[in-house]
Amino acid sequence: MSERAKLAVLSCVEYVYLVVLWMLFVSKLDMTEFKVGLVVALVGTVADAIVKARGLGHFRPRVHLMLLSFLEPWYVVKGMWTVVKCFPSALSRNHDGHFKAVQFDRGQKDIEAATRRALATMLLTIPPNSVVIGIDGRSGKMLVHEMEQEGSSLLSRELGVQE
Repeated sequence: MSERAKLAVLSCVEYVYLVVLWMLFVSKLDMTEFKVGLVVALVGTVADAIVKARGLGHFRPRVHLMLLSFLEPWYVVKGMWTVVKCFPSALSRNHDGHFKAVQFDRGQKDIEAATRRALATMLLTIPPNSVVIGIDGRSGKMLVHEMEQEGSSLLSRELGVQE
């Protein structure tokens, strides 16, 4: 099977998957929502096919990195508690949190390192206490905004943060 044929089959499966996800997202069986879902899924599928055909997007995580995502609910609960705890003082003294630059093992210019950087940005931004602003490829620094300063977590260390 040629690469184009594989991409076409994969895109068809992805299209159906995205339509189903849309219907689950809107949580109702309505013809208008279904039609909108068809269009939205088509746009997403075409965009994804273009990225894959040009070889621009690569995501190949190792199993141990994907297993780390199971720690995410704990970090969300912990981050939510931090935000609730900081909220009264943030209202009374204009506490806006702080930025910090941490050393980050950016790796080489390969698919595995790009995957790890994408996972680090995503998984460390989901908890409400922190947002990864970006990773500087030259200096190997990651800029993070936190409501309240916290030490490095197991998740961040496994993804490459070095504090």
